[in-house]
Amino acid sequence: AELSYYDFLNVMLGRKRFKVSIWLYDISNGVAARWSWLLLGQRFEGIWHSGVVVEWPDRTSEFWFGGSLFESRPGSTPFGEPLERRSMGYTYKPREEVWDHVKRHLASEFTAEKYDVLTHNCNHFSEKLSMFLRNEHIPDEVLHQPDMVMSKPLPRLLRPLLNRWLGGFASEDGR
Repeated sequence: AELSYYDFLNVMLGRKRFKVSIWLYDISNGVAARWSWLLLGQRFEGIWHSGVVVEWPDRTSEFWFGGSLFESRPGSTPFGEPLERRSMGYTYKPREEVWDHVKRHLASEFTAEKYDVLTHNCNHFSEKLSMFLRNEHIPDEVLHQPDMVMSKPLPRLLRPLLNRWLGGFASEDGR
């Protein structure tokens, strides 16, 4: 297997690598797969909420955004079981470094006031965290799903309701 320059440096510095994946939850509970073609003119397998999962030796954590930033035990979010678990590869960043980045760089950007179901949601947070962890994007069909439906009338009508529901998980501390 080939090592990138980044991976080579981390190995030479003695850093351990940790598995990273993105977990995808269908917040429509199957409705999108059945009705999206009729309602939106395009078929979607799900309406995605995403969380980034990192497997450290002492703890496996799922990071997600829902009006506040959270670190949860994977699968314990309010969205039930993920429909998909996609491997994203590995990171060399320990948990403390990830939380430092979340607090210093992402916490002020991802707040309840800035939440928008179409333009600033959990998938945008997952994208930023994935870029920090891996320097790789999350799947296009997840990140750009809102762009695909923005021109349709139904999402525009439901936008205020969805913002209240999906942006309302705020808490004092996301841990």
